[in-house]
Amino acid sequence: MRADQLPLLFTVGQPTVAPDGSFAVVSATRPSFEADAYTGQLWRIPLHGGAPTRITPRLPGHGPRTQPRWPPPRVRALRPRPARPDLGGPGHRR
Repeated sequence: MRADQLPLLFTVGQPTVAPDGSFAVVSATRPSFEADAYTGQLWRIPLHGGAPTRITPRLPGHGPRTQPRWPPPRVRALRPRPARPDLGGPGHRR
């Protein structure tokens, strides 16, 4: 390997699959002589065919990105509420 080939080396992180299972997001970093640092970016990879797409720009000086994560789904627990007598529900007296 020659020094001019170093920017061709990418380090790829662990993929994170989208909640619907249609694609994954993976981080990729590589050395950059221009920035004198690593550049990092995120890629979207379709899981059912198609080409990967870069979803963040190459940012000089932004080293290895952490593993992408999806926010946790919002969970709403439905539970019965007691009736409020002042609103005419059960227990309301006239």
